[in-house]
Amino acid sequence: MELTKGDTLPFDDEEEESDEEQQIWCELNSLNPLHDTLLVSGERYSLGRSNTCNVEMEFKWLSNKHFEIVKEQNGKILIYNYGSNGTYVNKKAVPKNESCELKNDDEISLIVPNFRTTKRKQLIKNYIAYTVKILNGEEEKKEKENEKDPNETNPRKRKEIETETESENENENEIVPPNSISQEKEEEEKDEQILKRKRTNGQKPPTEVKKNENEEKMEKEQEQEQEKEQQKEQQKEQQKEKEQEQEKEKEQQKEKEQEKESDSESDEEGIAENFVCSICQDIQYNPISVIPCLHNFCGGCISMWSKKSKKCPMCQGDMSTFSRNHTLKNIIESYLVKHKSKKRDKDELEDLDEQDDILTKNKKEKKKNKSSDSESSSESSSSYSDSNTSDSDSSSGNTLNNNNTTNTNNKAVLLKQKCRECLKERNDDNYKCDPKDPKHYLCNACRRPFPKRLPNNGKWVVRCEYCHDYYCNQYWPTGCPMKNGHGALRMVKDQDFKEIPKQSFGGNLVELKYLNDCLEDNEIDMDAFFKKCLEDLDNGTYTNTDMPKFHGMSSKTSMCYKCFQQMKLELVYSYRRHIDKNLLPRTVTRRHDCWYGRNCRTQFTKKQHAENYNHVCEQKKKSGGSSGGGKN
Repeated sequence: MELTKGDTLPFDDEEEESDEEQQIWCELNSLNPLHDTLLVSGERYSLGRSNTCNVEMEFKWLSNKHFEIVKEQNGKILIYNYGSNGTYVNKKAVPKNESCELKNDDEISLIVPNFRTTKRKQLIKNYIAYTVKILNGEEEKKEKENEKDPNETNPRKRKEIETETESENENENEIVPPNSISQEKEEEEKDEQILKRKRTNGQKPPTEVKKNENEEKMEKEQEQEQEKEQQKEQQKEQQKEKEQEQEKEKEQQKEKEQEKESDSESDEEGIAENFVCSICQDIQYNPISVIPCLHNFCGGCISMWSKKSKKCPMCQGDMSTFSRNHTLKNIIESYLVKHKSKKRDKDELEDLDEQDDILTKNKKEKKKNKSSDSESSSESSSSYSDSNTSDSDSSSGNTLNNNNTTNTNNKAVLLKQKCRECLKERNDDNYKCDPKDPKHYLCNACRRPFPKRLPNNGKWVVRCEYCHDYYCNQYWPTGCPMKNGHGALRMVKDQDFKEIPKQSFGGNLVELKYLNDCLEDNEIDMDAFFKKCLEDLDNGTYTNTDMPKFHGMSSKTSMCYKCFQQMKLELVYSYRRHIDKNLLPRTVTRRHDCWYGRNCRTQFTKKQHAENYNHVCEQKKKSGGSSGGGKN
């Protein structure tokens, strides 16, 4: 194809721009022979697990976009850290979402090689570290110019050299008179003759003697100084060696202490998990054992639970009797002496002491059963008919009515702690309890009566929609008198969700670890996690199999604190079951489902089984004795 003078080739400018953008201006030389050197080009250069990065590496501990190198217009080169596991420049961590200036011979490392566990040893094998070498054409030119003769570049030096050469030539051309030359020769000859005479007589000239003495002194002094310097250097080297040995010993001691502390902390955490009450999700207080299953709970918690159900909260077995576990109580008390931060508040303990009445109730029931006769049976039948005539609210154990059917225990409570509105009118609507027939609820937190007003016209909610216990924190403008009772009853969306409970997945620590790693790798915080759970809860994504206890609840459901702790476990299970598989690593998604699903018992006794099979699923095989796992 021929071109005329007016024609031009297309895309010439674009090719020049692409060449400039692809120009390599930095090299990242790998310190690990398993990895290649990286050639940095363009204004931005990133590394991570994502396909959008310039360098893609498939390592779990790397973030989707771990770090990015940026070359600014003023010539500065910055490195930005976006990784959760950290980026280190010259073994100093760069804060997350912040930058650090790079220079020649700087060392960039993604993981500091100072780990002890087996997982960290794998990281050392795949250690990622580079040294920075900045390629700059202008600096090379300056070095070449400096290698040249400086006299050629500076015109002033040239002129000085020329003037010196001219003066030397002039001095050479000057004529010396013959008389001065002859006189100098005669004087030199006389001096030589005098020296020869003295040497023949065995005498040295005084100048030579002085010179020899001075030289000997100088040599001795120099030798002494050299010896002193050598001794000082040897002492310094010995001190350095001692200091290095001491530092090594200190580091070894620190490492041993850290290992002991980490081991002791892990052991104590494992022990502390056995002290947690499954009802209140806190360390047990005055533990009581349920017979025959022997599960342990707080005395106050199991007392309140027994009012609603006669089945164990852990195994759903029948509860026949109860007994104090004194050995467990002593162990917990000794544990709390070391870990004072895990002690519960005094108000909360007083509340549990007030609720802890299950043993006294059982004794009274046994005595009544022994001394029962026909009259007591008739009285019980009449009381049963009276209770049926009352409404559903009054049938609850927490409702108090000051009428003829009210028992003596409830009257005693009202006499000790009277309702505020029995004594004084309410400020906002001037309501006051009926002095003839006052009706009250009993707050499950402060154990104090407050008015029973139905309907409440949606102004306040006083009853948990799951356990049907009553709370006064929304009724009183100042809230519940108990500190822990201020947030006792709230909507699900207003509850606190700060961390994933350790009892999630029934106590399967492997599934709990996989979920925590997934949230960290994808940078999902607890607020986003809880928000996603509420959205799926309201949209109906979570089915009855996902949440068997709390199915049908929504984010606007009013629920007490204790019930929400149980709901947390089902929310975590539902979130993990419906999570996007792209967010999970391959080691998790490639596992087969266990035949027994979430009901498998082997997942809690064998760690290898829990790692090999997925237990965030429903049971597919009928249980015929043992509940091991298997492939589909």
